[in-house]
Amino acid sequence: MKPMTLSILFFCILSYLPFGFTGKKTAQYERFIAQHHHTFPGWCSKEKALAMMELIDKLEPLTCVEIGVFGGASLLPTAYALELNHKGIVFAVDPWNNDECVKYITPQSPDYSWWKQVNLKEVYSKFASKAKSLNLLHRCLILKETTTIAFSRIGTIDLLHIDGNHDEQSVINDVSLFFPKVRKSGYIWINAVKRQSTEKGYQELFKNCKIIQSVDNGNCLLLQKL
Repeated sequence: MKPMTLSILFFCILSYLPFGFTGKKTAQYERFIAQHHHTFPGWCSKEKALAMMELIDKLEPLTCVEIGVFGGASLLPTAYALELNHKGIVFAVDPWNNDECVKYITPQSPDYSWWKQVNLKEVYSKFASKAKSLNLLHRCLILKETTTIAFSRIGTIDLLHIDGNHDEQSVINDVSLFFPKVRKSGYIWINAVKRQSTEKGYQELFKNCKIIQSVDNGNCLLLQKL
């Protein structure tokens, strides 16, 4: 099978009518986002956070995994949705380590300097403190380690969120390690779809999944494993 190019992928996205999940807990999710989302460091939009929570309401997953937590902008909404379901945990996989963030990118990369210098110890501390203050720590299993170590601690996955380093090698590694653990018909959120550096790593997913939903103008996709 010929690999799907970005141009073909975006044609599929534009041709696809986004399928949203609206459930009975939507008002609670919206209040949570309005009250807390602006305090979570990270790049998860309100649109994406709500879509992730609505999916959890629909699926009632027991095992969720997020790769690349940073300040918890998407992890904490996930944990809150699980709490409202009264079941399920989310594995929070992130080493919070500067050297790991730049492991596969060169000093010439526009991202290198920022990731090399950002105070990740402080980011982690604020994330853990926020999870505690929101009474969500019991829904989070924090694995402060790389994906190559963390994957052996995790069994079958109902819902996977791949949002770690967006360089080519990191995406390839994360997909190869964690996609096989996703159950049949399980769901995967992927990010930075429009970045050329993620194209090769996501090919395996596009060959073995169908696109369910597009958010953030197609830069974030929800896939379902075939």
